[in-house]
Amino acid sequence: MKTKKAFALWSVAASSLLISACSTTGQHSYDPRLPQSCRVMVDFMTEPSLMQAAGDKVPAELVGIDRRAQQKLLEQKFISENKTAEECDETMSLNQDALTAHIDSLVPQICLQYRASFQEKMSATLMDESKMFNMLKEKDKELYFLKSVKGEKTLKAYCDYAASVWQKEGNLSKDDYLKGKADYPLSQACEVGLEEFETVMFIEKENLSFNEAFVLGRMRSSGLLPIAMVKRAYWNYFYGSDTDGMAKECQDMMK
Repeated sequence: MKTKKAFALWSVAASSLLISACSTTGQHSYDPRLPQSCRVMVDFMTEPSLMQAAGDKVPAELVGIDRRAQQKLLEQKFISENKTAEECDETMSLNQDALTAHIDSLVPQICLQYRASFQEKMSATLMDESKMFNMLKEKDKELYFLKSVKGEKTLKAYCDYAASVWQKEGNLSKDDYLKGKADYPLSQACEVGLEEFETVMFIEKENLSFNEAFVLGRMRSSGLLPIAMVKRAYWNYFYGSDTDGMAKECQDMMK
């Protein structure tokens, strides 16, 4: 039965909605030999607030030069070391706690409002502080990648929409979802992959068995709808015209 298949699919895939993307065009004129995740790493390592917090731990070669010069120096260093995307992803993961600790100085206020709404709503559902903290770290990485790759203006636009979705979380309607779908279109592969999710989330309970209705109620109260709406906007902003990258992201999520 298609409905049962959809329930099974999204019970497994729900957690994957929070996984952030990792590749597309950068804001700076980086050497194309440097992987995108390494460009983000360079941006992160040269953030003024982080450099200030590091104090005398800042490498000597980065002291006394402006940020653009720091970026250029690290860029050439990473290229000479043949840094791979995987290595830079791993380094970013090791610095995830630092990113979260300094997130207030790294993203606009509207993003902090979105983050707070997300935390408030999801904490009530999860009842697990460690899991919530890990979700916040993923969210912070997601925000920083978008800022680094697409710029602060795009990040603000995304956070403005995301904040409005989470503030309305318990009262989101099918019309809200469809408006988001129209405003933030995805590649065909993504849209096809989301069809079953849409069928499940907006099906009438009268057409379900008791057990299916119970599962649907749990899904609707678990934050899946706002997560999906916000993730749709994120992919739209992050990938833009890179439909192949977007399609791969969707395929990975649907596995």
